[in-house]
Amino acid sequence: MAAVATKLAVRDIARLIDHSLLRPEMTTADVEAGCALARKYATASVCVRPCDVAVAARLLAGSGVAVGTVIGFPHGNVSTAMKVAEAM
Repeated sequence: MAAVATKLAVRDIARLIDHSLLRPEMTTADVEAGCALARKYATASVCVRPCDVAVAARLLAGSGVAVGTVIGFPHGNVSTAMKVAEAM
């Protein structure tokens, strides 16, 4: 049985990508630029620091790009109380 060639568009591949915006030195402008890139290419999601969730959610509203965050990043070696505080 012959293999069927499938041509993928950039957008097809982008929908499989989780765009990470987690560098500790990122500015709000960096997060805004990263979200604009995610919106432009329609990535599956962006993952931002907890302090950037509200900005990313506002910028990506209605785009179909999900917003995720991290708790206890990067190693998870913070107390349970701190993880709860970050989640809130």
